[in-house]
Amino acid sequence: MQVQATSQHVLPWHGKFFLNAVTVNGPSDPGIAKCCRGVSLARFSSVNVRLSSWFHRVLIAIGCGCLAIAGISLVKAASFQETAARNLEQQLSANTIAPATRFEGMVGRLEIPRLNVSVIVMEGDDDATLARAAGHVRGTALPWDPGNAVIAGHRDSFFRPLKDLREGDEIRMTTVHGTFDYRVTRTEIVKPDNVSVMAPTPERALTLVTCYPFFYIGNAPKRFVIHAR
Repeated sequence: MQVQATSQHVLPWHGKFFLNAVTVNGPSDPGIAKCCRGVSLARFSSVNVRLSSWFHRVLIAIGCGCLAIAGISLVKAASFQETAARNLEQQLSANTIAPATRFEGMVGRLEIPRLNVSVIVMEGDDDATLARAAGHVRGTALPWDPGNAVIAGHRDSFFRPLKDLREGDEIRMTTVHGTFDYRVTRTEIVKPDNVSVMAPTPERALTLVTCYPFFYIGNAPKRFVIHAR
């Protein structure tokens, strides 16, 4: 029995030509056609597996890169906090304000004893500042002055424990101008454009601000605000 392939039945498939059907003395042989389709599917599956393996490797590489960047950022932040804290202690021990150094703009140390929070606060709330410390919002009162001192921090680093803050918790600000104690009076969740939380107050007050929800992936849509007096 002679098997003859007809050229009009040869179709392109991923850059290669596969026999779609063959004729055996005229009519197509279903068994041979089925066999050819099976070979085509097997080769397509092989290509699909290779593409899937490559895609997984790319994802793993991207994930490792992101983890490396996050790890480096955490190490830098921890190093900065340690050195800045030591600098603050030296100033407190000398009972004087050190001359301008790389820590120029340091406001002090924020502590929440019940949550074991201790973080250096720097002037400013830009990305570079918040990557290594909590930041005092420019234009609001400083802790040693009357008024509302506003301090911002990232929810995925220094201010993550704030999710467990309760009314009545103690907050302490240690600065070269003195130590100032506060008690949490209330918390609230607001939209990012609600700047009323930073409004001046006649008496000394402290407001902490971070993004919310705490475990939200991406840019969080709201802000978690802590008011203390």
